[in-house]
Amino acid sequence: MRQLLEDLFTRNRKIIPGFFTLLNLFCGFIAIIKFSEANYISGCWFISFAAIFDSLDGVLARFTQSRSEFGTELDSLADIVSFGIAPSFLLYTIYYSTMGILGILISFFPLICGSIRLARFNVNFSSEKKTKFCGLPIPVSAVTTSSFVMFNYNFWGELHLTRFLGPQIVITCLLMISTLEYHGFLKISFKDGKAHTISVIIMLTSFLLIVLFPYTTLYPLCLVYIAIGIMNFFINSAKSKSLTT
Repeated sequence: MRQLLEDLFTRNRKIIPGFFTLLNLFCGFIAIIKFSEANYISGCWFISFAAIFDSLDGVLARFTQSRSEFGTELDSLADIVSFGIAPSFLLYTIYYSTMGILGILISFFPLICGSIRLARFNVNFSSEKKTKFCGLPIPVSAVTTSSFVMFNYNFWGELHLTRFLGPQIVITCLLMISTLEYHGFLKISFKDGKAHTISVIIMLTSFLLIVLFPYTTLYPLCLVYIAIGIMNFFINSAKSKSLTT
């Protein structure tokens, strides 16, 4: 019986992460429907759910040792819907639809930069676990946009801080196609040194804050994550210059 279960798991292990990838895709599709109905908060939640499923499919692919080029391609197709088309459609419907062709181009910016980001990731695909990413991950960019909307509606009942929206889109999109390094999720362990332990504690605390106060903490935490990547870039650049002089 045990051997039968092991054989069944071996043959079907690729289905498990693929199922979560399809859940990611489904959430992106539902988000687009919600935005078309002007149900912006629900749509933003579905982008967040898609990001959770996107994280889980990678974890499960590594756990089941079933990472493959096919899975990577499927994951990217799901990501382009959930984190490319959905946030671009959100931006257009909630704010830029009255600006004509300019509004279309601004709304299209996250989609085109996200597509470039995913294409570059696929070209550099490796079956090894990545602890760092080249450029801002597209789910973070999408969740930053959706959490910005949730943050606004929580405090003002509308999209209030519109003066920050344009610069935020430009910054997150440029970061996606940049070469700045961003850290992925850490392995939960307290045996890898003090620095790793502190990072794990920060990650778990952030997760708890998001669960308890999602409308008020998710957007600021996204901004902190983005800012850390920018600061690390300047710190590393300064260290490199000091070593060459």
